[in-house]
Amino acid sequence: MAKVGTQGAVESTRARLPDPARLSVYTFASRYHAQNLPLWLALVAATLLLLHLILMRIYFSSLESGAEDRIKWYAVSVFDVDSEEGLGTYFSAVSLLFCGRLLWHHARAVQRLGQVWCVWWFLLAVLFHVLSIEEVVDLHELVGEAADRGGGDRYQAVANIGLSVGLLLGAALVPLLMHCGLRFSMFAVAGGLMYGFGSVCVDLWTPRPEDYDRTFSYHAWAALEEGLELFGPLLFLHGFLALIAQDPKGTVAVATQIEP
Repeated sequence: MAKVGTQGAVESTRARLPDPARLSVYTFASRYHAQNLPLWLALVAATLLLLHLILMRIYFSSLESGAEDRIKWYAVSVFDVDSEEGLGTYFSAVSLLFCGRLLWHHARAVQRLGQVWCVWWFLLAVLFHVLSIEEVVDLHELVGEAADRGGGDRYQAVANIGLSVGLLLGAALVPLLMHCGLRFSMFAVAGGLMYGFGSVCVDLWTPRPEDYDRTFSYHAWAALEEGLELFGPLLFLHGFLALIAQDPKGTVAVATQIEP
């Protein structure tokens, strides 16, 4: 009898739930605070950089008194922000992808309003998606390999292309910055300069003698480079969310609908 009663309760519960086949639209909503979200992400980024410096200092100090230990290196490389397999790269790629998805949603909304500014927002969205992919697959290495085969300096070649692309994109986005106002422009430009300075200038200026990448000094330079690349998009994110919320401490709601 107890079994029958339990089955009856389950059937009664099912009867009260909506039939998924009868639903015409599924809606998923998220809310993002313009100030708190970037601050929390910045805290995570700062923690990753601090762990990188501490663990690298410990690891390379241990090498001074003994041979290189590959097991120890694999253990600390998880927190190496200069490694493609590290948590820093994963965090950077996800942050850029998150910004790209928000920009894409906003561009679609502006497009539905019939405003020509959607073109610039789509351009920004595509840019952030490409940067997210680049973080993982290292597209700039193709330029470096081509420079090596041509007998040139791979780092100088990457820097030249990076600066050229950055200047072209900056010039193309000037109309949007003027349209969106001073506050958004300040955060967008500051974030872009930080990201560009870290990915191009610091990478170019980092000393590269033979086996220098096996020293703590190299990884300290890497922390500076990757730190700028981590915090730059977060500055942009704050400016963008504040622009959409029309309040630096406002909240942005993003709803996604799926029609079966």
